Amino acid sequence: MVFYIQHQYEHIYKSTVNNWDSLISSIRGSTFYDLPRIGHWLTGNIGYHHIHHLCPIIPNYNLPACFRENEMFRKHAVYLSFVQSLGTINANLWDAQQQKMVSFAEHARKRLKK
Repeated sequence: MVFYIQHQYEHIYKSTVNNWDSLISSIRGSTFYDLPRIGHWLTGNIGYHHIHHLCPIIPNYNLPACFRENEMFRKHAVYLSFVQSLGTINANLWDAQQQKMVSFAEHARKRLKK
């Protein structure tokens, strides 16, 4: 679930090949899962997943310091709390027209209206 919610939230960054930007994709294409300190420790700091996407060679135990020391990560990260993450479970499909993730039910309703 932790990996899923960090990549499947409503306003995730998606782009076509011609417009894709690796920096924006790294920072906005996954979340900073803002867990309590014990939650970060239990998950091996996976909450700093956006930094991992940018530079996967940073060891997990250095991710919190990297986050603190680089304003870019704090300023541009998509913050996601545990409570907010529960709402991402239904973000299943990318709707290119709306530029957001939608649920299967929302997708089905849209198709029925056509």
